[in-house]
Amino acid sequence: MSTPFTELVISAPFLFVKGFLMGFMHGRNENFDYFFHRKAGILRETLSEVVKEFFAIDNHTDLCIPNYVVGEFEKAIQRLNPDMGVTIVEKKEIKDAEFNFSFKIFNPEQAEICKKLFTSLPSGVELLNFAPKELIEKEKISVQEYAPIHPYVYQGEGIAKGDFGGVMHLFLAIKRSEISDSILCSEIRLNFKSEK
Repeated sequence: MSTPFTELVISAPFLFVKGFLMGFMHGRNENFDYFFHRKAGILRETLSEVVKEFFAIDNHTDLCIPNYVVGEFEKAIQRLNPDMGVTIVEKKEIKDAEFNFSFKIFNPEQAEICKKLFTSLPSGVELLNFAPKELIEKEKISVQEYAPIHPYVYQGEGIAKGDFGGVMHLFLAIKRSEISDSILCSEIRLNFKSEK
């Protein structure tokens, strides 16, 4: 079963929140998955957030942590509040996440790496509108002397969607792979559970 996550917007600079989170995990004697928007490729909601982050004039940090630690993390932040002025400005439970991807690979060995990335999906993740094509030419021919047609092409595009943790792990697997330059990925879009 997948681990549900919540997005927290915290009124403190990134380095402070990162240090606080490391101390929190150490105090619990537990490491759990966490994702900062600015480091993990998660889309910020507005252009103003991106501009503020770029010029470092905003004092807010976006963090996604597992639901089961949110209550305890909130209490730890509240204990800081009187002295530090740190608060959780916004809290939204994540329903799922998604990102678009596309690739065009001209090397069969690299294509095999790509195929493994998109066939060994994390639990709870599916690929939408994904129909990759593999083209193999018997002879290398060229339209012009300086415009060769590649004898091999593996190409495709689609959307990876599903469980937030699984989508993050696929996204990071792509970014950390040796063919990361050959696969274009959009930022990750979060979809939230509606308030009732």
